[in-house]
Amino acid sequence: MKSIYETTNGSTMGFVNHHEEYYLIQLIGTVSRAHYQAVFGAVLEDAEINGYQKIIFNIRDLKTNPDLGRTWLTSQFIPKFYKQTGGLQLAVVNPTNFLEKKSIPLFYSVVKALGLAIHIKFFDNLMQARDWVCAKEDFADDEEDLDFEDEKKNVQLARRGSKAGLQVSKGKFKFKVHFDAKGRLESRNPLENILPKIKLSTDTLKDYFRELKWFNK
Repeated sequence: MKSIYETTNGSTMGFVNHHEEYYLIQLIGTVSRAHYQAVFGAVLEDAEINGYQKIIFNIRDLKTNPDLGRTWLTSQFIPKFYKQTGGLQLAVVNPTNFLEKKSIPLFYSVVKALGLAIHIKFFDNLMQARDWVCAKEDFADDEEDLDFEDEKKNVQLARRGSKAGLQVSKGKFKFKVHFDAKGRLESRNPLENILPKIKLSTDTLKDYFRELKWFNK
C-alpha cells in the first residue's frame, strides 16, 4: 500500500494498492474542502497512469463533510474518474456519525442518477469493503446494503423524479421544500422520508443540505 496523499493531522489520506489494483481514501474527523478535493485529485492523477477502477471510500470516522463535498464528488470526480478508467467499483465504509449516516441513501441515489455503469456497495468495516473490491467473481451493487427502511423508500422516490417533489438533472438534485407559517416542513415534503428521526427547522435544513440546491416556497 503506497501513500499518494496525507495531511499532517491525519484527517485525510489516500493510498494505492498496486498489487490488488485499488485506491483507498480515508477521511477522519473534520475534513476541509481543500483536503477533500486534493485527496481525490491525487487518485485522479494516479488513475490516469494506472487506470485502476476500484476505490474504497472509508468514512467510518468522518464527523463533518465539507461544504459542497458530496456535490463535487458526484458532479466532478466520479464522471472524470469514470471517463479516465472506463469504469468504477466503489466500496463505501458507512459512517457512524448520525447525520453522515443519514446522508448515505441520498448519496446512493445521486450516484445512480448519473446514468453511468457504476458498481457501488456499502459496508460496516474496511475488511468487508476490501474483500469485495478484491474478489475475483463478478461484483454487483445492491440496495439492500442501505440498511435503513425509510431511506430505501426515498431512493425509490428519487427515481420517480418530480412526482416525489424531487428533480434529477445531469447528476444534480433540486428539492422543492415547503414550510408552514412556523417554519416547519409540511407533511407533503419528501425530505421527511430521508430524515424521519430529525425534527427539521429552516436552519437545520440549510446546514444539513448546504451542498444541495433547494427552494423555499
